[in-house]
Amino acid sequence: MKLMVFDVGGTEIKYCVMGDDLQCHFSGAEPTPLDTQEHFFAVIKEIFDRVKEEAPDLEGVAMSLPGFIDSEKGKNNGGGFMKYNQGKSIGPELSEILGVPVYLANDGKCAAYAEFSVGALQGTTNSAVYICGTGVGGGLIIDGKLMTGPHYTAGEYSFMRSGYDDWQNLDHSIGFMGGSRGLLIRYFREAGLPEDTKMNGRELFERINSGDALANKVLDDYAEYVAKAIFNLNALLDLEKVAIGGGISKQPILLERIRVKLTELFESNVFDVLLPRPEIVACQYGNDANLIGAYMFYKENR
Repeated sequence: MKLMVFDVGGTEIKYCVMGDDLQCHFSGAEPTPLDTQEHFFAVIKEIFDRVKEEAPDLEGVAMSLPGFIDSEKGKNNGGGFMKYNQGKSIGPELSEILGVPVYLANDGKCAAYAEFSVGALQGTTNSAVYICGTGVGGGLIIDGKLMTGPHYTAGEYSFMRSGYDDWQNLDHSIGFMGGSRGLLIRYFREAGLPEDTKMNGRELFERINSGDALANKVLDDYAEYVAKAIFNLNALLDLEKVAIGGGISKQPILLERIRVKLTELFESNVFDVLLPRPEIVACQYGNDANLIGAYMFYKENR
């Protein structure tokens, strides 16, 4: 089977052609349209038509994207940053536009399914992925199965809050401050820079890895924030492993700091030390985890 696979993120749409070897061919990326669904559909069609000239034997499209995705109906029931897709039956419309079957799945669940099936979470009973994208993607494996939930919101811990005394403040939303954008915002605030400063995660980690004191302080604060989210998830779900993914997860120093901060949390008092500790690992498939999970969902459900 050969499919066109898309991973729709907050910054860009990644794509490739994938077969049963789970390797990406004809891969690339385009900026994610944030204005209208018509623009979004047009970008997907342009990419599909262009790639199909190189791979004319495409059988369908598998797509990972944010939101509460009802994969059976191809519908986004809500959530995600792409407000124009909320409440819409995206799959059937795209299928008509592209002329091939289209299967949708939530991005965090795609990553969790890929890592549980063939990646870093193989063999676990209870585990999770924490995807540091522009925002936060999440997926849960419980009792050896991917959790979806009756409303397709299981694993959407981007909606969790870290400050109960200031509930409406987005600074306490995991989705807003727990992803790569949240890391950058922390740095801008500490450095006295506007929050729309043009800097990406790669540039910030260059400063971190070169020993910049302020950048390293910000990374410590961010790692503690992520560790606290993982601590709470673990207390609730008894996790064996948590796989960290997303673009900035390529940085070994990020996982090192999260591990240190999580250990500190567990050892902070005699009550917490009683809890079993999850192992923090990198997603085996890194940025490709969502693409691979989308492909596997399509293959097993179409």
